[in-house]
Amino acid sequence: MFSRPYFQIGITLLGMFITMVAYYLFNQKLRGGGKRHSQIELAVSSLSDDTQVLLLGASHFYTGVDPSQLSVDAMNLSTGSWNYEAQLATLKSNLSKMPNLKLCVLELDHVPYTLNTLDNRVNRFEGDLSSYFELDIDFYDIPGLRKSSGFLIWLKTQFPVRNFLEGKKFNAVRKKSKDMFECEPERFLVKAGYRSSYGDLEMYECRKQRQKKRADSKYDQLEENRNALIEMLHILQENQIEILFLRFPRVVGDTKYLDDLKDLVGGELGEVKVFDFESNPSFGEEHFSDPNHLNVKGSVIFTGMVNDIIVKELNN
Repeated sequence: MFSRPYFQIGITLLGMFITMVAYYLFNQKLRGGGKRHSQIELAVSSLSDDTQVLLLGASHFYTGVDPSQLSVDAMNLSTGSWNYEAQLATLKSNLSKMPNLKLCVLELDHVPYTLNTLDNRVNRFEGDLSSYFELDIDFYDIPGLRKSSGFLIWLKTQFPVRNFLEGKKFNAVRKKSKDMFECEPERFLVKAGYRSSYGDLEMYECRKQRQKKRADSKYDQLEENRNALIEMLHILQENQIEILFLRFPRVVGDTKYLDDLKDLVGGELGEVKVFDFESNPSFGEEHFSDPNHLNVKGSVIFTGMVNDIIVKELNN
């Protein structure tokens, strides 16, 4: 028989091992490794040999384009505040799942061109990094965490209680409280890779008055995002995938860095296929859930417009 000290050591080591395995599985569940069936996870799991069109970007995509209403097999890999660095990591991680991809649709806009996604996720949204993991991006693919300064962010997101709270707050539980807003409740349409508010600008102002003010986003990653966009274009070219850019409808137009972006893309590709809907007269205030995002009513119109463009491009 084992002596008592060895037995105690063995039990302790076994307990530590079980705890580590449980913690690993717990974190995987909160980070998207588990099957929580969010719209992002559904989008990733739906990528296949049949996927012909990839919509890759930030919140303008998932609020503005419903891939299920397009005439071809398309998927939307997008989440909030996704800059070109994050989009590049998403493309690298998921491209092999779409061997017959013909067209990639990107956004030509100053937000993904300059936004600091990591700072936005950690500071503005208090540690919400779950979208990275849902999009099958490894933790160390997050550019800011490659630096030693990222260790504190890593430690913060590893803390089990914090992970549980943030996972529950943002993803693990998606139920909306009935009294979340004092004005008309917000409803969401959820599909694979698609979520859009039924609200309008009046509801937005009502919500805005009652929500806690968040820290302003930082737009200090121009060089990093510029390099990421160039690499994305090269990867798509090497795989003989057509590229086109959208500019989404806004209540008030914003053309910051637009000429710079057109010059960059034109220099890399020789031409710029950009379809600009920023000030399109088809969209009025009733088509927006906030000044920068379409609501469901607006997205139905916009999806039809995008479908016409995609079909024409694929038939050329």
